[in-house]
Amino acid sequence: MKETFYNSAKKGLRSPWMIGQFVIWAILIFGSLIIAMFLQYSSLSTNQLPVFALVLNIVALFCGGFVTARKSEYQGWIAGGIQGTLYILIILLLAFLAFDTFTTIHPLWLSMLAFGGGALGGIAGIQTKKNKKSF
Repeated sequence: MKETFYNSAKKGLRSPWMIGQFVIWAILIFGSLIIAMFLQYSSLSTNQLPVFALVLNIVALFCGGFVTARKSEYQGWIAGGIQGTLYILIILLLAFLAFDTFTTIHPLWLSMLAFGGGALGGIAGIQTKKNKKSF
């Protein structure tokens, strides 16, 4: 029996959605610290920072979608895409409420990029799942 979104969210911290968000935010924090160390202690210029930030976000979304799809009963691309959408909603909410600003990329393009990155991770995650069910 397929698990509904509501039932999977009732698991609390063991929910695939919470674990996926934790993975995304952990990768972002760790990656940001590494990039900051490279900026401080190497000849890396700050002009390249937007490219590094975009790549770091895509990698984090891919990994979050991967983990969510492995732990979820949903189709992989849906689970990863929802995870990317949840992430981008949190980012847009934080940008608007905390910093009273908006992103430099149009929110629609940013949402599509986040959905796509999470969906690709979800596709990869569901393919590596051991107990795949065929239809």
